[in-house]
Amino acid sequence: MSAEVVGTMAAPNLEKILSLEPDLVIISSSNRPQREMIPLLVQNNIQVINLYNDFLEDYYRTIRLFTAITGREDLYEDNVNNIQKKVDEIIAEAPADKGYKAVIMYATANSITVRDSNTMVGEMIKDLNVANISDSVEAGGDTRVFSLEKILIEDPDFIFVQTMGTDLEAITERLKSEAFDNPAWASLTAVKEDRYFVLPKDLYLYKPNDRYPEAYENLAKMIYPEVFGGY
Repeated sequence: MSAEVVGTMAAPNLEKILSLEPDLVIISSSNRPQREMIPLLVQNNIQVINLYNDFLEDYYRTIRLFTAITGREDLYEDNVNNIQKKVDEIIAEAPADKGYKAVIMYATANSITVRDSNTMVGEMIKDLNVANISDSVEAGGDTRVFSLEKILIEDPDFIFVQTMGTDLEAITERLKSEAFDNPAWASLTAVKEDRYFVLPKDLYLYKPNDRYPEAYENLAKMIYPEVFGGY
Protein backbone atom coordinates (compact mmCIF):
# COMPACT_ATOMS: atom_id res chain seq x y z
CA MET A 1 0.00 0.00 0.00
CA SER A 2 1.51 3.34 -1.06
CA ALA A 3 1.30 6.34 1.25
CA GLU A 4 -0.89 9.28 0.33
CA VAL A 5 0.88 12.55 -0.44
CA VAL A 6 -0.36 15.23 1.96
CA GLY A 7 1.74 18.18 0.86
CA THR A 8 5.29 18.96 1.85
CA MET A 9 6.95 19.41 5.22
CA ALA A 10 6.77 23.20 4.86
CA ALA A 11 3.34 23.25 3.22
CA PRO A 12 1.09 20.47 4.54
CA ASN A 13 -2.27 20.07 2.83
CA LEU A 14 -4.75 20.24 5.70
CA GLU A 15 -7.75 19.50 3.48
CA LYS A 16 -6.11 16.31 2.22
CA ILE A 17 -5.14 15.27 5.74
CA LEU A 18 -8.69 15.74 7.02
CA SER A 19 -10.10 13.78 4.07
CA LEU A 20 -8.07 10.74 5.13
CA GLU A 21 -9.67 10.81 8.61
CA PRO A 22 -6.51 9.81 10.48
CA ASP A 23 -6.65 8.71 14.12
CA LEU A 24 -3.34 10.41 14.84
CA VAL A 25 -1.23 13.17 13.25
CA ILE A 26 2.42 13.62 14.20
CA ILE A 27 3.85 17.08 13.65
CA SER A 28 7.09 18.91 14.30
CA SER A 29 6.88 21.72 16.84
CA SER A 30 9.66 23.60 15.05
CA ASN A 31 7.57 23.79 11.87
CA ARG A 32 5.13 26.72 12.00
CA PRO A 33 2.81 25.57 9.14
CA GLN A 34 2.42 22.25 10.91
CA ARG A 35 1.79 23.87 14.31
CA GLU A 36 -0.89 26.06 12.79
CA MET A 37 -2.90 22.95 11.86
CA ILE A 38 -3.31 21.82 15.47
CA PRO A 39 -6.55 23.70 16.34
CA LEU A 40 -8.38 22.38 13.26
CA LEU A 41 -7.09 18.86 13.79
CA VAL A 42 -8.32 18.93 17.39
CA GLN A 43 -11.68 20.38 16.29
CA ASN A 44 -12.04 17.35 14.02
CA ASN A 45 -11.35 14.97 16.93
CA ILE A 46 -7.95 13.96 15.58
CA GLN A 47 -5.27 13.25 18.15
CA VAL A 48 -2.01 15.15 17.68
CA ILE A 49 1.52 14.44 18.84
CA ASN A 50 3.57 17.63 18.71
CA LEU A 51 7.21 16.56 18.61
CA TYR A 52 10.13 18.74 19.66
CA ASN A 53 13.13 16.91 18.25
CA ASP A 54 16.00 19.37 17.90
CA PHE A 55 18.53 17.97 20.37
CA LEU A 56 19.99 14.66 21.49
CA GLU A 57 17.79 14.42 24.59
CA ASP A 58 14.75 15.09 22.40
CA TYR A 59 15.69 12.09 20.28
CA TYR A 60 15.83 9.92 23.40
CA ARG A 61 12.38 11.13 24.50
CA THR A 62 10.94 10.55 21.03
CA ILE A 63 12.15 6.95 20.98
CA ARG A 64 10.77 6.42 24.50
CA LEU A 65 7.39 7.73 23.36
CA PHE A 66 7.09 5.62 20.22
CA THR A 67 8.40 2.40 21.72
CA ALA A 68 5.76 2.82 24.44
CA ILE A 69 2.99 3.56 21.91
CA THR A 70 3.88 0.51 19.83
CA GLY A 71 4.48 -1.74 22.83
CA ARG A 72 8.10 -2.33 21.83
CA GLU A 73 9.98 -1.02 24.85
CA ASP A 74 12.60 -3.67 24.10
CA LEU A 75 13.75 -1.54 21.16
CA TYR A 76 14.61 1.30 23.52
CA GLU A 77 17.75 -0.56 24.56
CA ASP A 78 19.19 -0.60 21.04
CA ASN A 79 17.96 2.82 20.00
CA VAL A 80 18.80 4.82 23.10
CA ASN A 81 20.80 3.07 25.80
CA ASN A 82 23.52 1.84 23.46
CA ILE A 83 23.63 5.13 21.58
CA GLN A 84 23.81 7.11 24.81
CA LYS A 85 26.66 4.94 26.06
CA LYS A 86 28.69 5.52 22.88
CA VAL A 87 28.06 9.28 22.88
CA ASP A 88 28.96 9.58 26.57
CA GLU A 89 32.22 7.71 25.95
CA ILE A 90 33.19 10.12 23.16
CA ILE A 91 32.37 13.17 25.29
CA ALA A 92 34.36 11.75 28.21
CA GLU A 93 37.45 11.40 26.00
CA ALA A 94 37.33 14.99 24.75
CA PRO A 95 40.14 17.04 26.34
CA ALA A 96 38.88 19.78 28.63
CA ASP A 97 42.04 21.88 28.77
CA LYS A 98 42.52 23.08 25.18
CA GLY A 99 40.44 26.24 25.42
CA TYR A 100 39.33 25.97 21.80
CA LYS A 101 36.86 28.42 20.25
CA ALA A 102 34.70 27.91 17.16
CA VAL A 103 32.16 29.62 14.96
CA ILE A 104 29.33 27.78 13.20
CA MET A 105 28.31 29.45 9.94
CA TYR A 106 24.96 28.64 8.32
CA ALA A 107 25.05 29.44 4.62
CA THR A 108 22.28 29.57 2.03
CA ALA A 109 22.22 31.13 -1.41
CA ASN A 110 20.64 34.26 0.11
CA SER A 111 22.41 34.78 3.42
CA ILE A 112 24.94 33.72 6.02
CA THR A 113 24.05 33.52 9.69
CA VAL A 114 25.77 31.94 12.66
CA ARG A 115 24.57 29.40 15.20
CA ASP A 116 25.01 29.49 18.98
CA SER A 117 24.98 26.62 21.48
CA ASN A 118 21.18 26.48 21.47
CA THR A 119 21.30 24.50 18.21
CA MET A 120 22.02 20.87 17.44
CA VAL A 121 25.60 21.35 16.22
CA GLY A 122 26.16 24.08 18.80
CA GLU A 123 25.22 21.68 21.57
CA MET A 124 27.54 19.03 20.15
CA ILE A 125 30.65 21.20 20.04
CA LYS A 126 29.84 22.49 23.53
CA ASP A 127 29.68 18.88 24.74
CA LEU A 128 33.15 18.43 23.22
CA ASN A 129 34.52 21.34 25.28
CA VAL A 130 34.68 23.94 22.50
CA ALA A 131 33.47 27.48 23.22
CA ASN A 132 31.10 28.99 20.65
CA ILE A 133 31.93 32.63 19.93
CA SER A 134 28.27 33.30 19.11
CA ASP A 135 27.41 32.69 22.76
CA SER A 136 29.28 35.86 23.73
CA VAL A 137 26.76 38.21 22.10
CA GLU A 138 25.56 40.80 24.61
CA ALA A 139 22.23 40.17 26.33
CA GLY A 140 19.42 41.04 23.97
CA GLY A 141 21.62 40.74 20.91
CA ASP A 142 20.86 38.44 18.00
CA THR A 143 23.20 35.46 18.18
CA ARG A 144 22.44 34.64 14.53
CA VAL A 145 23.93 37.78 12.96
CA PHE A 146 26.99 37.04 10.84
CA SER A 147 29.77 39.53 11.55
CA LEU A 148 33.13 39.00 9.88
CA GLU A 149 34.51 41.72 12.15
CA LYS A 150 33.52 39.73 15.25
CA ILE A 151 35.01 36.54 13.80
CA LEU A 152 38.29 38.37 13.10
CA ILE A 153 38.37 39.74 16.65
CA GLU A 154 37.56 36.39 18.28
CA ASP A 155 39.84 34.47 15.85
CA PRO A 156 38.27 31.03 16.42
CA ASP A 157 40.34 27.86 16.28
CA PHE A 158 37.67 26.15 14.17
CA ILE A 159 35.16 27.23 11.53
CA PHE A 160 32.26 24.86 10.89
CA VAL A 161 29.94 25.54 7.96
CA GLN A 162 26.44 24.19 7.47
CA THR A 163 24.84 24.64 4.06
CA MET A 164 21.13 24.72 3.27
CA GLY A 165 19.81 24.38 -0.26
CA THR A 166 20.71 22.61 -3.48
CA ASP A 167 22.33 25.47 -5.40
CA LEU A 168 25.89 24.88 -4.23
CA GLU A 169 27.30 27.37 -6.73
CA ALA A 170 25.11 30.16 -5.34
CA ILE A 171 25.96 29.18 -1.76
CA THR A 172 29.68 29.24 -2.58
CA GLU A 173 29.29 32.68 -4.18
CA ARG A 174 27.53 33.91 -1.04
CA LEU A 175 30.38 32.63 1.14
CA LYS A 176 32.94 34.23 -1.16
CA SER A 177 31.23 37.62 -1.25
CA GLU A 178 30.66 37.85 2.51
CA ALA A 179 33.77 36.08 3.81
CA PHE A 180 36.31 34.39 1.57
CA ASP A 181 37.04 37.35 -0.72
CA ASN A 182 37.94 39.58 2.21
CA PRO A 183 41.77 39.59 2.46
CA ALA A 184 41.51 39.38 6.26
CA TRP A 185 39.81 35.97 6.00
CA ALA A 186 43.14 34.29 5.23
CA SER A 187 44.59 35.66 8.48
CA LEU A 188 42.23 33.62 10.66
CA THR A 189 43.84 30.87 12.71
CA ALA A 190 41.24 28.32 11.59
CA VAL A 191 41.97 29.09 7.94
CA LYS A 192 45.77 29.11 8.28
CA GLU A 193 45.77 25.84 10.22
CA ASP A 194 43.27 24.09 7.91
CA ARG A 195 40.55 23.89 10.54
CA TYR A 196 37.71 24.96 8.26
CA PHE A 197 35.11 22.22 7.80
CA VAL A 198 31.96 22.05 5.68
CA LEU A 199 29.72 19.68 7.62
CA PRO A 200 27.84 16.93 5.73
CA LYS A 201 24.10 17.50 5.70
CA ASP A 202 23.09 13.95 6.57
CA LEU A 203 24.64 14.24 10.04
CA TYR A 204 24.62 17.95 10.83
CA LEU A 205 21.74 19.62 8.99
CA TYR A 206 19.22 16.80 9.21
CA LYS A 207 18.88 14.93 12.49
CA PRO A 208 21.42 12.09 12.86
CA ASN A 209 19.09 10.08 15.13
CA ASP A 210 20.65 6.62 15.53
CA ARG A 211 23.84 8.01 13.96
CA TYR A 212 24.46 10.46 16.82
CA PRO A 213 27.59 8.53 17.89
CA GLU A 214 28.97 8.89 14.35
CA ALA A 215 28.15 12.61 14.32
CA TYR A 216 29.90 13.17 17.65
CA GLU A 217 32.88 11.04 16.68
CA ASN A 218 33.38 12.87 13.37
CA LEU A 219 33.37 16.23 15.14
CA ALA A 220 35.75 14.86 17.76
CA LYS A 221 38.12 13.75 14.97
CA MET A 222 38.03 17.23 13.44
CA ILE A 223 38.73 18.91 16.77
CA TYR A 224 41.05 16.43 18.51
CA PRO A 225 42.79 14.32 15.83
CA GLU A 226 45.56 13.53 18.29
CA VAL A 227 42.98 11.75 20.48
CA PHE A 228 40.41 10.40 18.04
CA GLY A 229 42.42 10.08 14.81
CA GLY A 230 42.08 12.27 11.75
CA TYR A 231 38.74 13.01 10.11
